[in-house]
Amino acid sequence: MVRHCEMTYPVGKNCNGWGLYDMTGNVWEWTDSWYNSSNHVIRGGRWSNLTEECRLGFHGYSAPGNQLETIGFRLLLVR
Repeated sequence: MVRHCEMTYPVGKNCNGWGLYDMTGNVWEWTDSWYNSSNHVIRGGRWSNLTEECRLGFHGYSAPGNQLETIGFRLLLVR
């Protein structure tokens, strides 16, 4: 069955085997990699992608100056 994530969800919902939360989905994640000379690689899919596209291997690209509600970054707390 093909389905969409349909909306954002509260962070901390699912923990993976390394104790990390929400590494995919919700919003695309900016990376430090370049697709070409003018676009950054974005990874992880967003809330409106198909469920199988919400994974780190799924990527796209966007210009650094784009301000979209579907592109963001993830915070990391190291204790």
